[in-house]
Amino acid sequence: MVSLSLDNYGVTPSSSAVYVRELRKGFSVYLEADKELLPKPVRIGSTKKDYCWNHFGRILCQIQEGWIGEESYELVDVTGETGVKAEILVLCWGYPEGNKQLIDWLLEQDNNTLEYLFTHLGSLFNEDNVQFLCELLELIRRIGHRESLLDSVARHKSLKTFYMFLEGQKEDLEEVEKCRQDNILKPFLPQISAALNKHGDDYRARHPMAESKSMRLEKWLKDYILSNGGFPSGEHNVEVPCRQSGIKNLGLIDFDGVGQ
Repeated sequence: MVSLSLDNYGVTPSSSAVYVRELRKGFSVYLEADKELLPKPVRIGSTKKDYCWNHFGRILCQIQEGWIGEESYELVDVTGETGVKAEILVLCWGYPEGNKQLIDWLLEQDNNTLEYLFTHLGSLFNEDNVQFLCELLELIRRIGHRESLLDSVARHKSLKTFYMFLEGQKEDLEEVEKCRQDNILKPFLPQISAALNKHGDDYRARHPMAESKSMRLEKWLKDYILSNGGFPSGEHNVEVPCRQSGIKNLGLIDFDGVGQ
């Protein structure tokens, strides 16, 4: 019915394909490769539903081995589907190493939305287009926007102006969140300052991005207060995320009596 094939690809050229095999009720999806690599086709998954391109895509996303990489997307020959649907199926074949959130979102969209994106953005194999869509999805999720994409674009006149609107909404939310956090932290600023004077150290390594012990301790204290609603008491093993090593351990610090 529908198949995707990648022929004579790789340092040691080989071919592989994924395809739909119709059942009495529903269909299965199989992976096939050169006999020396895969003696017989492997079933990726099945469904009792009638064939639909996105049902095929969702099963294809379950692939455990034999997926393809981004560098080969444009070399895949798709039979049975065309345009944006064919490109999404190719992305599904690369799902384990692809942008999973974007692929999942594309599989949920209706035909009109997909055709709009294909017409106004172009190929989903284009890195800039993928980056734009990923940023758009992140903004939509960040602000909790629930209106359909096409309705939003129609209301804002274009995809670009809708994106700019979302960016503005995100900045507003960030400002509101910053004010909320500042209000929570304000009563504890004297204690934070006292703790830094007692347990901090402003020495930095030569690297311009390095953080002093005081900077890390301040981050830990603010995160603690925002999470717990109060200043820490007693001894705490203070561990702070670090760019270089992942986690920086500042040691056991006793906060009793600090700033009081």
